[in-house]
Amino acid sequence: MTNLGPLLSTFTPAASCASSTGLTVFYTGTNFWWAEGPMSTQGCYPSSYSPELPYYYSPGICPSGYTTACTSLNSIGTVTETIHTCCPTALGISYNCIPPTDSLNTLACTTSFTTEVTITGPTIVSDGVTSTLAAISYPPGGGIGAYGVAVRYQSTDLTSSSVSTYLQCQ
Repeated sequence: MTNLGPLLSTFTPAASCASSTGLTVFYTGTNFWWAEGPMSTQGCYPSSYSPELPYYYSPGICPSGYTTACTSLNSIGTVTETIHTCCPTALGISYNCIPPTDSLNTLACTTSFTTEVTITGPTIVSDGVTSTLAAISYPPGGGIGAYGVAVRYQSTDLTSSSVSTYLQCQ
């Protein structure tokens, strides 16, 4: 586990990231997967961001445009730390956390389709070529992944103003 440092004020992504918050479909050979959010980390995520699950911000709160998808507690002796995985909210999708043992664990956030889903205007990335489709349909049982931001804190880490900011992001 690697602490990337504090994230106590709400990080707001660069304006250029807003245009890339839709869905991207990645093709690799015969497989493909969908992901929400900007795929570039340049200005779209907090400083030193890494999508790998061992990386987290502490003390930290969820960035702007993200909400807590799952919470756990980590107790070390007499100290208890709250751990949140923050997932994007731009498309209004409700995410769950991907277990750390999952092969797609760099995404951290996932959702599954129970009915056929049609998405308008997705970006397609295949063999390094990027294009946009009018629409694409996906059968039940599929899903969407998204990069998550892991944050941790102890009750003594947050001031009353950062707790207020954190609660507004929920």
